This record gives sequence, C-alpha cells and structure tokens, in this order.
Amino acid sequence: MLGLTVYPCSMVPSDDELPVLAGRIADEYHQLLAIKNRYYAAKELEDELTRVCRGKEFTPRNQLIWETALDSYHMLVIALDDWATALWKQGGLFGQLKAHHLSEFRTKRPRDRNEDPDEAAANNEVYEAAFQRLFPSCTTDTAKPGDIEALAAKFKSRCGGLGEDRNENRAHPGHRRRTGSAAPALGIPELGDLFDDLESFLDDIALVGAHMSYGKPDLAWASAEETARDLADLILFGNLRTVTRQLERHGSRERIFDYMHARHDHGGFDCFNDVLFEVFAWGESRRGSRASDDPSR
Repeated sequence: MLGLTVYPCSMVPSDDELPVLAGRIADEYHQLLAIKNRYYAAKELEDELTRVCRGKEFTPRNQLIWETALDSYHMLVIALDDWATALWKQGGLFGQLKAHHLSEFRTKRPRDRNEDPDEAAANNEVYEAAFQRLFPSCTTDTAKPGDIEALAAKFKSRCGGLGEDRNENRAHPGHRRRTGSAAPALGIPELGDLFDDLESFLDDIALVGAHMSYGKPDLAWASAEETARDLADLILFGNLRTVTRQLERHGSRERIFDYMHARHDHGGFDCFNDVLFEVFAWGESRRGSRASDDPSR
C-alpha cells in the first residue's frame, strides 16, 4: 500500500543505504523507540503495583529497587525532552527539512504508472491527509520555509510540558524546593499520549517526505510485563528469598496477596505489605508474636 518500503525499526538499513531524508527519519525513530523502552517498563510496573495493592498504600521494602524504578522514570522524561529539543535546535531535523528537503514535501503524491487506479485513489487520499496534518496552511505545490517553521512551532508546543517537568521535577528537584515552583509532573497516561503523537508525526514525515514507513516494536529483549512482576515483588517483599518462602507457604503469588489484604483489612497496619513483617508504620516490632508469620520461616 502507498508504494512504501516498510522496515521494522530493528532492521532499518544503515544511513548510507537509505536516501538522506529517509536515513535521518530512521535514526530519529530508533532514538525515540529506545527511549520508549523506559515508558513500557514504567507503565507495566505502575499497572502491576496498582493491581496487587488494590488501592492500598505500600512500604517499599527494597529501597534500592524502588529508587531505581523512580530514577528510570525521571530519565524517561529527561531523555524524551532532550530528543525533542534536538529536533528544533540548530542542525536538527526541522532545520534540515527547511534547508535541504522542501522539494520532497509535495502537495500531491507522485504518480506511479504501474499502480491500480482504485488503489492509487486510496493511497492519494492517505498521502494528502498526512500532508494536510503537517502543513495545513500550504497553498503551493511544495512546502515552503514558513510551512516548516509552523510545523516546528506546533511540535514545540506539543512538547512544551516536557521541559518544565524535566527541569523542575526530574533533573533539578532542588530548584523546585528552593523557588516553590510547581511545574506539573507528567504521568503515564500523558506520556503515552505524547509518544503516540510523536510517532504519528514521524509517520507523516516519513510518508510524505520519503515515501517510507517503519515498524515500531518494543525493542526491549525482556518482557516488560514479566519484568514488572519481578520488580513489584522485590519492592513489596524486599528480596527473592522472602518471595520464595511465601510461595512455599501459600502456593501461588495471588494467594500471597489475598492473605496480605485479608490481614490488612482486620486493621493494625498502615501499609498492606507490612503484615508479612509484623511491623507498625512507626517501627514497633511485632515479629515473633506468631512464628508462622515470620516471612523467613
């Protein structure tokens, strides 16, 4: 369809094997998808903790793993902002489009003599819709410098919240405490919507400017969903030894959580996973009141 060359992003040819613009877009895709790995991991971990905690607070029993997960989320925002900023800085993608590739962004899709007329009509419709999304004010046969400038401004506006979140909440949190500034922190849903918009933007650029498309798989080797379960267990139980002991005692992971929530519902604990350790939130030890409740036994 559309006369496109489709590459899975993990199999994109090297830049010297692609037309110049196509190679540049492929490079931007690779960078964006590498950053998105952190998004997949953060989303799955948040979903898993939400599921097993059932709306209750929890105590991070492995502070190193918990802080590492938070640091990865902070780096997601920092890296995404750096990627987006590089596109509109001098020498970035928008500058390259304006300086070298205006003639490649044509109002009408180039004709393919071998194409079926009905298929050509459908492909032209898709192409023209993409062009309209990129350059809604263009009135000439090809994009002009002003059209690229307007596109860059729209892109920058869409990414506007990233810079404030990066600087105030992620990279320089001490500045926020000193100044009292309150930049909104982007959550998983907002970042998911932003990634969708950024990928759609690159899709349109690739379609109109290079007549190409790229697959967008999760590039991580390990399953984000399975990794999230492992991380959630370490955060809630502290270490694998405790997880193993509880599995031996209860028979399944879900039965462990059922037991913890049932004990918590009877009262006496601020955080639902404290019941395995018999510790009040203020530190008074209750371990030993029942030997069978010791997670190491």
